[in-house]
Amino acid sequence: MGDDQFSKLIPFLVLFATVLFFLGRNQESLADCREVLKRNPAHFGALSGMGQIYARLDDYDRALEAFEKA
Repeated sequence: MGDDQFSKLIPFLVLFATVLFFLGRNQESLADCREVLKRNPAHFGALSGMGQIYARLDDYDRALEAFEKA
């Protein structure tokens, strides 16, 4: 799948990461957020999602870093 095609799927990948977050599947959600950030390093939803996950995991340094980038 080319980058153009993948970019159309980014909103769905972020939504899926959100669902995984609410299911408590933190590592899978982080993986999806990272995948989005590979293509769009400034994606607000992925960055803020990562901040939420890291905060949930009590990794406040990474959470703050993600929130600042968002």
